[in-house]
Amino acid sequence: MISFEELTYLKKWERMKLKSLVVLVVLSVFALVVLSLFDERSKIKYPSGITIVQIIGKFQDGLTGEYFDTSSSGFFIDNKYIATNNHAVELVKYSKRQRAEITIFDGKDTHPARIVGLDSDTDVALLEPLSWCDIKIQRPCSRSVGERDMYKKVIVYPHPPSMSLIRSWFDYILNPYPDYGNPNNRLRAQVLRGYITGFEDWIGLKVVRHLSGIVPGYSGTPLLDSNSCYVGMNFRYDRLSLSLSYAISNEDLQQTFREIREYGYVRTAFLGLAVSQGRDGVYVLVAVKNGPTEILDKYGVQAIELKEVVLPIQPIARLRIHSVNGTEVRDIKGLWTAIKDFKSGEIVRMIFKDSSGNVYEENIKLVSRFHFLQKYSLVELYFEPTSEQIAII
Repeated sequence: MISFEELTYLKKWERMKLKSLVVLVVLSVFALVVLSLFDERSKIKYPSGITIVQIIGKFQDGLTGEYFDTSSSGFFIDNKYIATNNHAVELVKYSKRQRAEITIFDGKDTHPARIVGLDSDTDVALLEPLSWCDIKIQRPCSRSVGERDMYKKVIVYPHPPSMSLIRSWFDYILNPYPDYGNPNNRLRAQVLRGYITGFEDWIGLKVVRHLSGIVPGYSGTPLLDSNSCYVGMNFRYDRLSLSLSYAISNEDLQQTFREIREYGYVRTAFLGLAVSQGRDGVYVLVAVKNGPTEILDKYGVQAIELKEVVLPIQPIARLRIHSVNGTEVRDIKGLWTAIKDFKSGEIVRMIFKDSSGNVYEENIKLVSRFHFLQKYSLVELYFEPTSEQIAII
């Protein structure tokens, strides 16, 4: 039989447990309210006409057989196609194609998608959902920017969350990036704000430089102006200055979109030369084996398989490219400009000079860059101005 003292103690213990439970519930509710107040993704309202999705790639390594996932972003450019970066989906080329999957996440559901086409030089790919997305898709506003837009404000929105309440905080805990210079940009889940700082003319594309501090996961997001018109697509950040970000210009995007929609790739011609920038011009390093310039072996130019290319390459002969179709070539950008508008099957007249001043002339029939050269790109072969510039053109 329970004594009076024991009964009193049990009642007190039950009241204490009840109070503890009530306090725990109150604290939990308070914590959830605080998290919801400070969680950036729960506040995000996307601009009208801009529909951003998460790009999820699942690949099987062709050698190990192991599966791995990639995550990036993309946005609808009309009611059918999604633009994203080539580097977000290009691993399909290196995996067992039948074991590679591309899906998109619209904030509610995941949908399978197919790759319409891609271009490694501009780092652009187009996707098409294979099932209907339960989102209202509108044609977004777009425009090109130039020097008149220097220091104008730009905005970058993230792809939609799968756990809006706590995802931001876990993103930060699992991926603690240092301060970007803008304290508001510390969490990956935030809307990033910055401004345009300049424009760069890289070998294969025109680039908008801006201070928004993008991080992995923001690749493929549209760069928006203050009127919510996209002016470019984000594709990389500067590892030495993490606030500095780069976007592919809308001018290049529109041209690439047109060709990918029509052909599935960009019809750029391929010369088949690995070249380096010298003080007085562009020099031939090696020719691509079975490529159009393999005929230069008679001048001492070595022909090798692309997979054998190891930088830096020591050339056997110092052969300089003097001109293409009568246009003098002074740098790698000039060589790319002289070749990029030609199509597969067309012939160009090239003049070379060696270190002794001998002149050689060759008519070279170009091939398709996309079909011949999918492993390398001009973007990947871009080097800092202080280092030796090398490209495969």
